[in-house]
Amino acid sequence: ADFYATGVERYEEGNYFSAIDHFGYAVDLAPDYEQAYFYRALAYEQVEDFDRALSSYGDAIAANPEYARAYLGRGALYYELGEYFQALDDFDAAIAANPEYAQAYVYRGLTEADLGNYEIAIADYGIAIRFAPDFAQAYLHRGLAYKALDSYQEAITDFTSAIEREEDFEEAYLNRGVTYYSLGNNRAALDDLNTAVRLGPENTEALYNRSFVLAALVRSNAAVAELNAIFLLRPSHIDAFLSRGTIYANAGEYELAISDYNKVIDLEPDSAEAYYLRGKAKVMAEDELGAIADYNDAIAINPNYAQAYKGRGDAAALMGDLQSAVFDYATAIEISPEYQAAYAARGRAYYELGNPSAAYADFSRVIATDGLNADVYYYRGIARASLGDMVGARADLTRAGELYLDEGEADGYRFVVAALSRM
Repeated sequence: ADFYATGVERYEEGNYFSAIDHFGYAVDLAPDYEQAYFYRALAYEQVEDFDRALSSYGDAIAANPEYARAYLGRGALYYELGEYFQALDDFDAAIAANPEYAQAYVYRGLTEADLGNYEIAIADYGIAIRFAPDFAQAYLHRGLAYKALDSYQEAITDFTSAIEREEDFEEAYLNRGVTYYSLGNNRAALDDLNTAVRLGPENTEALYNRSFVLAALVRSNAAVAELNAIFLLRPSHIDAFLSRGTIYANAGEYELAISDYNKVIDLEPDSAEAYYLRGKAKVMAEDELGAIADYNDAIAINPNYAQAYKGRGDAAALMGDLQSAVFDYATAIEISPEYQAAYAARGRAYYELGNPSAAYADFSRVIATDGLNADVYYYRGIARASLGDMVGARADLTRAGELYLDEGEADGYRFVVAALSRM
């Protein structure tokens, strides 16, 4: 018992190798000392000797086959090692030994969630909450499962329950903020992410997500400052470079955007997204040939990158190569059959090529999905006029004009008026 007590003291002091020695002395004297095996396993985990940790958990279980805590410990280690099915077996055994073991239900839920079985995970978290109504982690993880299923209101309810039980629960504030952002409630999102950053000033995930909220609130300079703060903590944060590049591109700062995408490509040469975004920035900077080269690289890395085919088609169309544009739009649609922007772009290319029937079909496809797209109504209207359907053309152009007025798009409305005057 003295060796065991000394081992626990050493463990709590962080002197793990000494703790391992003392737990070993304890089990040498008492081979069925289950707690000594268990703590020795914990100490082995701390020094990252995972094989011996698993073995020591096994010794604890052999000493007491009903030792729920040892099953949970070994299962948690299997989970961290990505051995999900062994983990599930151990969590099942822990629950069989102690049917009200809330932590075991939470870990089993975590494992099912990582396997994509969110509904099963939600059920396990619910059982944990029934046995431990104040278990904040159970609410957090159930909220994350709901969030993964896009059940945002249920997620917010659970994140709120977690915060009510643990006042300074940084992760719950972070995820509730992200969920509010997904719902378009940017003010509530900003409040929660502000709290998450206050609780964890070096939490780059909170800073990163707050940059999106600030950008959505049209506070681009603040969003860039947020991303700059991330670089002080993690100078090679690829997603932050991509986000800052996108903010720069949207602000018309194309060279700055391209510089950020260059940094990503230096850090991660196989980033198809970086090549794609750099291609978009080059199109906006009127460097269509450079854009096509970037889209080619994105497609070489990811041959199923529908947006890259569409981008390359846009660049080709701007250069007057409408046949190549149609080919790329068709490929994008083949990869992603619901890609409405590709149908709209192909419709315009068909119209410019003198094929109003094909243009009409593509525009109609888009309108069936999105009845509020003024540009598509305008182009379908002029396609109908080319086909001799003046009644349909007037109806589409009138609808386009209404939508342009609703959007405050004066130039678009003037195009409609001019088209109607020619009929």
